[in-house]
Amino acid sequence: MSYSLFRDFAGIDNSMDRYEYQIYSRMKHPFLNLITGGYYSDLRFNMADINGDGQLNYAEFALSHPFSGYPRYYY
Repeated sequence: MSYSLFRDFAGIDNSMDRYEYQIYSRMKHPFLNLITGGYYSDLRFNMADINGDGQLNYAEFALSHPFSGYPRYYY
């Protein structure tokens, strides 16, 4: 997960709270969040918040997203 993407949503305090994560999740999964009403983003935020302080730093944010690089097979 790129640091610039995290900084776009985290803001100046360099941490992402539940509201900022919900905005990120609505951008990333627009139709899923319309159906569930934000339940999906709350569930993902709770899974990503390892230390339970209500804020996500970059390490928690990057660990919660699997590597999304190149596809495995090119042949």
